Amino acid sequence: MKSLATLVTVVVFSLSSMSVSAQYFGVRGGLGISNLITSTNSNTTFGRVFSAHLGGTIDFELSDQFWLQSGMSFFKKGGANLSGNFNLYYLEVPVTARFDFLEVGAEGILYARAGMYSGLLMAANFSGTKLDVGSRPGDDFKFFDFGLITGVGYGFNESIDIGLVFEFGLLNTDAEQSLVSITNGAIMLSANYRFGL
Repeated sequence: MKSLATLVTVVVFSLSSMSVSAQYFGVRGGLGISNLITSTNSNTTFGRVFSAHLGGTIDFELSDQFWLQSGMSFFKKGGANLSGNFNLYYLEVPVTARFDFLEVGAEGILYARAGMYSGLLMAANFSGTKLDVGSRPGDDFKFFDFGLITGVGYGFNESIDIGLVFEFGLLNTDAEQSLVSITNGAIMLSANYRFGL
């Protein structure tokens, strides 16, 4: 938790020091599917499971078309095998750039966004049975995750938008340090509301 607090502090102060036109707070949530992706040398494959996220956002308007976006979200990820579901509960801090590239009608806008996320695994279970999180011998999943975010969306106006978001984990989440790598993947339909617009 201390490392997440440090990360959030660094992100907030770094973003606040930039020259921006305006800053807006908001809420974001969404539903989708996630999967645990294994390396090519593995005979194990996982199925998709229900995924969801909910949290707060802070958006920095750099110009009429460019935004820098961050925040903090609770994110359920995981995967499935023949015996049950792996449920992983992360606290994530994303940092993405958004580009508004096409106006639609009087207020609508099409946009694309890309960036990265850092996540801390707060809890994990296998079909209700608690799993151990950490880097000690016998632990199941690692505490820290990092990956890329990309997506496209539509803004109904300056306050409300929806988008399709893809997350690609870059770190091996398997705590057993085996030759097999397991990374997170997720596809989400996400909605965002900004206050004060």
